[in-house]
Amino acid sequence: MTADAPLQLWFDRSPIGVFSAARDGRILHVNPALAGMLGYTRDELLAKNLTYDIYTDPAERAALHAASWERGTCDGARVHWRHRDGRVRTIQLWGHILKAEEPPRFEAWAIDVTEEDAATGTLRRQRQELERTATTLQLVLRQIPTIYWVVDSDLRVIERGGAVDQ
Repeated sequence: MTADAPLQLWFDRSPIGVFSAARDGRILHVNPALAGMLGYTRDELLAKNLTYDIYTDPAERAALHAASWERGTCDGARVHWRHRDGRVRTIQLWGHILKAEEPPRFEAWAIDVTEEDAATGTLRRQRQELERTATTLQLVLRQIPTIYWVVDSDLRVIERGGAVDQ
C-alpha cells in the first residue's frame, strides 16, 4: 500500500463530488460521485472540458475562476452545469486554487442543489399565495355586516369583526 492509498480511497468513496481542473478546463481528476451526478462514467467525464462541455455558460466559469484565482478559494458558489442528458443542474462548489502545482489547478467539492433550489422556490411561491389568500380573506371579512370571529387551532380568537366591534 502506497502512502497515497488512503487518500485515494477517501477520494474514490466520497459521496460528495470531488474534482480538479486545469485553468484551460481540462478535468484532471474526478471521483465516481461527481461522474454519477452528471450522468457520466469517470473516464467519460475525464475526456470532457469543464468550460465547454459541463458549464452551461463558459463565461460563468471564467468569472468564477477569475474570482477564485484572485482569492485563492471558492466558498459555496452556485454554478450551472449540464448533465449528460441535457438537463441543467445547479451545483454548489467549495474549493481552492493550487497555483504552485504544474499545471496550476482548481480543486473542489461539488454538491448538486438543483432539487433544494426547486423546493425553496416552490415554498416561496406557496407562501406568497397563502399571504395573498389571507389578505383577500381579511378584506372580505371586513365587509361582512354580521358578527364574526376567527380562531386558531387552540380556539383562541385571533380576529373579530362586523357588529361585534360596535
